[in-house]
Amino acid sequence: MKVRFLVASVLSIVVLSGCSSKPQLAGAAAIVGDTRISQAEVAEQANEVLAEIKVSPAAANAQAPTAEQLGGMIVDRLVFSVLLHKAGETNVAFSVTPKQVQAFRDEVYAQYGQQAIADQLLFQNGISKAHIEGFIEDVLIQQTIARALVPSGDQNAQSQAVRQVLEKEASAGVQISPRYGAWDPASLQRIPGDNSLSFPAAPAS
Repeated sequence: MKVRFLVASVLSIVVLSGCSSKPQLAGAAAIVGDTRISQAEVAEQANEVLAEIKVSPAAANAQAPTAEQLGGMIVDRLVFSVLLHKAGETNVAFSVTPKQVQAFRDEVYAQYGQQAIADQLLFQNGISKAHIEGFIEDVLIQQTIARALVPSGDQNAQSQAVRQVLEKEASAGVQISPRYGAWDPASLQRIPGDNSLSFPAAPAS
């Protein structure tokens, strides 16, 4: 399975639901159940990405996300990661070990090249080098859930199975800071908002 597909499939099945009882969002980019994703974490990751894009040799031939786009991309990924890890905590069959993550990472790098993966994740997904390992772990957890629930099913059946698992985890409540938009309960997708004030501008040269 190509990494490009993995990246797309991970980001395409994010399942989030609203919550009628809203905890305090001050200083938080999102809250997933009892897990708080801080605005400071989103800002730090965004600035890491912007700094790496600025010095990347691939910048001349790749379209980079804007500072405004990065906030939403990072929040989406972090919320999705929390849901995946909560699923692993709920069901041991969905969990992965550090050794399994390392083996999967090495397999991906051997097939596609470490720099090619880093460039793709940086420019297409807003992921800095420091967070590639975590993203690879999330991809592996997704695969593990799919194979545990639908071992012989097709891609669509496996995606639906993962969706149901994440939907269950999201039932504890997912909230997002209005600066990143709002969640549409009908489509279970984020409606982007104006996040231009979500994080500092790229570091000066």
